[in-house]
Amino acid sequence: MFGDAVTALEQAETLLGGVATPSEEAYMYGLRGLCMFRLGRSDEALAAHRKAHDVRKASGDLEGRANSLNNLGMVAVAEKRFQEAEEAFGESLALFCRLGNRPGAAMTLNNLGDLYLKQGRDALAELRLLEAHDLAEKLGYVAERVTTSANLAEVYLLRGNHGEAHRLLEHCLRQAVRAGLRGVIPEIHAARGRAYALSHDYAEAKMAYSRAVDLAEEAGREALVSELKTELGALT
Repeated sequence: MFGDAVTALEQAETLLGGVATPSEEAYMYGLRGLCMFRLGRSDEALAAHRKAHDVRKASGDLEGRANSLNNLGMVAVAEKRFQEAEEAFGESLALFCRLGNRPGAAMTLNNLGDLYLKQGRDALAELRLLEAHDLAEKLGYVAERVTTSANLAEVYLLRGNHGEAHRLLEHCLRQAVRAGLRGVIPEIHAARGRAYALSHDYAEAKMAYSRAVDLAEEAGREALVSELKTELGALT
């Protein structure tokens, strides 16, 4: 699916070569970055998001820059380039706050929380995630509230509070299914798998991971599928 998107994107780039507006050029770089990331080609994704940011910076597009920095940070997190990710998210958050863009700020706070979680910095992770959850709740954003809650559950897992993590993840899953948030459901199942594994319930862990893999494959998310299969393989 994303391979076809890359082909179509290359054709569009050829047709628009030399005549694209800065906004169109940045959009195409951003779309290329998304496709490359989904295909597991992270170096190309990083390069594309950097180009999108540079084009938007040159054109004075502050909101576009903030979004490009968020995309860049997310790929950098996946590649464990944590310093680069923290700098990108920090600059993105500053831009969103300057613009008064609260949805953008909530998204970036959640991404910062996820970054700190992956570094084992649980206190900072919890702080940023609670800020993101509070903003999402005030805005009525179900998707951001669900993803933030799922990340908070991972903080509880890090601290050994497996019971609270299980409770929160089951709540997140019900909310995501009810709201039709198909994009976040694979990650929630994966988090459930980690929670069961840490509770030494390996049968349930394998079932949760397997469901996550199936859903990620259906969505054509090759990079996530590879990551999940690695985690599932570690259980056997």
